[in-house]
Amino acid sequence: VVLMLLAQLQSGNFLTVSHLGVLLGIAAVLGIAAAGQTVVVIAAGIDLSVGAVISAADVLTVQWTADTDQLTLTLLVIVGLGAAVGALNGAGVSLLAINPMVMTLGMAAVVSGFVLVVTDGQSGGQPHPAISGSMTSRVGGIPGAVAVWVVVAIVAIVVLHYTTFGRRIYAFGSNARASELSGLRRTPTLVGVYALSGALAAVAGIVLAGYTGTGAYGIGDQYTLTSVAAVVIGGASLLGGRGSYVGTIAGVLVLAVLDDALSAAAVPIAGRQIAQGVAIILILLVYGRERRLRTAS
Repeated sequence: VVLMLLAQLQSGNFLTVSHLGVLLGIAAVLGIAAAGQTVVVIAAGIDLSVGAVISAADVLTVQWTADTDQLTLTLLVIVGLGAAVGALNGAGVSLLAINPMVMTLGMAAVVSGFVLVVTDGQSGGQPHPAISGSMTSRVGGIPGAVAVWVVVAIVAIVVLHYTTFGRRIYAFGSNARASELSGLRRTPTLVGVYALSGALAAVAGIVLAGYTGTGAYGIGDQYTLTSVAAVVIGGASLLGGRGSYVGTIAGVLVLAVLDDALSAAAVPIAGRQIAQGVAIILILLVYGRERRLRTAS
């Protein structure tokens, strides 16, 4: 809220419906990707393949839907591929005991190589007009991409807080050994968590292709670390067992508003990245102080 008020004082038109619609449309891709990252982090993992899957989905959406008559089936296949990548991540982490960071980073390299083969190093093209139209069309000044984000947010909140699967995620994130001794199965839970993250990253890539109207190699790379940052800013612990998607939404908005305000102030991209990093560090320092005070009391 403070960032929004400062941006309004700076530009004078930040809080207009049209500008907020643009801001939310841009933030939607990060918000959707961060939903999957939230689930993974709560389960005491991390998914560094998010950006690569977004890039792959973005490119495949452009190349596979441009002139297809089976649009819905094609999009489901793309989301399924994202889920398959995530499932492989989960299998590697749970069955082969590979460190989540190493496993997902390696998978990111594999997916990036796949995208490079598919695109032959070339960028461009346009997705099916129905995708572009639905993502950019506005209702009350709000783009369709935001509607997808709202649906994802509802699903993420319901899964985490109102399902048995969600309770298993928190249980394994808090104490994996105790959860297994209680009869919970580790492999299905982790495979499901990472598959969900991969599927949502693919959805984010489809939304990105529709919102930007083009496909480009590496376009999703920027979302890998920012998705983790949004989750952490939202109050989740990288050690697992704590966090919520409502907090992640706040983290996404903080990053989006900060970047938009700095962009409006003509701050170059390097300066915006430095400012985002400093903001993340300051917020984590505040969270750390609050935790110490609560522990002491």
